[in-house]
Amino acid sequence: MDDNKVAHEELVAITIPNDFITDPVKPVVNEKTGIQKRINVPDHGSTLYPAAWISGVEGNKEFSTIAVKPDHYFVFHKRTDAVDESGKAVYSKEQITASALSDIIKDKALYVGYNIPAAWVHDTKDPEFKTVSFLDADKGYVSITVASKFIMPSKFDDQEVHFSFPRVSTKEGNEPNTPYTVDISFKDENNAEGYSHEKVSAAELKTMINESKKAQNAFRSVSLDSDKVRKVEIDGHKPFYSVRYSNDGKAFEAVLPEWAVRIKDGIAKISMPVKKEDGSEFTVSVSASELQNGDWVDLGKQNLNFVSDFIPQINNYLQRQAKRSEMQQNTQTQGENMTNAEGFSAVADDSPFIDAPSPDEGENTVMHRGAHR
Repeated sequence: MDDNKVAHEELVAITIPNDFITDPVKPVVNEKTGIQKRINVPDHGSTLYPAAWISGVEGNKEFSTIAVKPDHYFVFHKRTDAVDESGKAVYSKEQITASALSDIIKDKALYVGYNIPAAWVHDTKDPEFKTVSFLDADKGYVSITVASKFIMPSKFDDQEVHFSFPRVSTKEGNEPNTPYTVDISFKDENNAEGYSHEKVSAAELKTMINESKKAQNAFRSVSLDSDKVRKVEIDGHKPFYSVRYSNDGKAFEAVLPEWAVRIKDGIAKISMPVKKEDGSEFTVSVSASELQNGDWVDLGKQNLNFVSDFIPQINNYLQRQAKRSEMQQNTQTQGENMTNAEGFSAVADDSPFIDAPSPDEGENTVMHRGAHR
């Protein structure tokens, strides 16, 4: 990074990496200076600064500048390991002059740091490297490779880890301030290998990870055994997952995008955002059918709200499964052909549902399965 301390009309111009500048958790508005941004500096904490006084750097989208008098000082607040009597974190206070802050940022900006959930880190065949995977709104699950020795536990959260990449490339022949790039990979059905690879700057990667962390808080999930979901691959179409279940006497088959399903250790976790970028709610396309006079009748498709409709239906189905399993263990006299009140056979192979009937829901007649779409 070029010298970021430039005298101009008795002001010091401080160049700040854009990933050091964030919005407060809750909007902060000063009566005189308006909306505030938070300037975060590693090892020093953060301070508020007027958004209107922050300017972009022409020709470099990764940096911004602020201009203040050399003797102007900033008050930084940093979280400590201590807690007060009520259990809240204690913050230290530090005053830093503009000239000193310029030098500090220049030093701290050499690397881009990432704090991520430890659950995002996965082992590889080579113990010297780890894979970090996170969910991107556009690309689905994105993976990067990080040397194991660079992944360190977080100082403040035992559920997170920390690692970093250089901000600027040191490769010989590159122009000054050339961004350091990181290889990312993600599934792509249009690629013969099944995956696509791209290079993003270390700062761009931080933005992607921060957005994923924010979205994670806005995601809702439901988990079930992986044998209850089926991956479907059709030529000319994106792969998707199918989930079949029953609810209120009807059979449902839900279609889920591939990126929304993650299978690990026999568990399929379905995660989707509560809302889309335009503010509309995420829905799941579901086909329904119902047993009428011994035949399965196609009731057509409908879009279910993922949070208010789909998740409760799946949870209800799982509860019935658990209850059925418990009753089967305690009841030895129930026949395999018992049919439940929802109208499907207890024999799994003879049912359009992925759950067989509960013994207590049975009728004494066997219903014959019709075509199920």
